[in-house]
Amino acid sequence: SVRHAVARGARHISLIPARRGAGWGEFNADLPEFSIGPLGDLYDQTLEDTGGQSCLTVDLWNVNTTVSSLDEARAIQRLNAAMLRQVPTHAVED
Repeated sequence: SVRHAVARGARHISLIPARRGAGWGEFNADLPEFSIGPLGDLYDQTLEDTGGQSCLTVDLWNVNTTVSSLDEARAIQRLNAAMLRQVPTHAVED
């Protein structure tokens, strides 16, 4: 989807994870539990697909309600900083 959007000239692409209770009705139980680690990995993988042609962001709406550790809080901070700079999360120092 990201490569297609870039090929069509999208200047800004947002990854929006599906969340339980967000209008999914009967499919709620089929959605995986939200986790910041895989979301950061997805950002890193798809950032490469933009080839620097588009701004890539991840919708972190309500993410603070799922944080259960200091490591997760740091991962969110790293992802936010990476999005602002449009670099992979591993390129952001703690």
